[in-house]
Amino acid sequence: MDSIRDRYKQLITEMMSHLGQQSGISEKDVLQEGNKELLPYIDRIITDHLLPGSCLAGFENLQALQKLSEQGEPCLILAEHYSNFDLPAFHYLLRQNGAAGEKIADRIISIAGIKLSESNPAVHAFAQAYSRIIIYPSRSLEIIKKNYKDPNKLYHEVRRSLSINRAAMKALNEVKEQGRIVLVFPAGTRFRPWEPETKRGVR
Repeated sequence: MDSIRDRYKQLITEMMSHLGQQSGISEKDVLQEGNKELLPYIDRIITDHLLPGSCLAGFENLQALQKLSEQGEPCLILAEHYSNFDLPAFHYLLRQNGAAGEKIADRIISIAGIKLSESNPAVHAFAQAYSRIIIYPSRSLEIIKKNYKDPNKLYHEVRRSLSINRAAMKALNEVKEQGRIVLVFPAGTRFRPWEPETKRGVR
């Protein structure tokens, strides 16, 4: 069976033509608004795989959340994380509810690990479609500490992680005051049944 990458190689190549130059994340660019030009490409993949009748149950609850956000209340969606298409599918299904769904989708800003922006250009293309605040997760830092053999490089990477996370907290406070709805995957990574620790939430 072909992977998503193999099956949609040409489509992903076209997506990547809409990206700016990829560079390392710093404290100056942790808040990134979604690039709507990328959505039609991702939507095509989603529609190829959604089962007939797929929808968001309880859409009225999301509308109520939107009204609270418009009134200045800080609003948070805590979502389970089973695949890299959780956010794209949720965003797509929101937009299938017409103008009301589009409005909610535009308000959502997700918390995203730095790996999505720096691991490879194809993953970066998918991530860039959606508004997000980029953080340096503790799990990523644990991996860095194990893999960096040069103490000087490790020191600078730890400093970078701290500056990114400070900037992310500042951005989080700003978007809450702007009436945005923050979406977080509390497990901090995709849940893998064969790795029970991935079900564990992170601070």
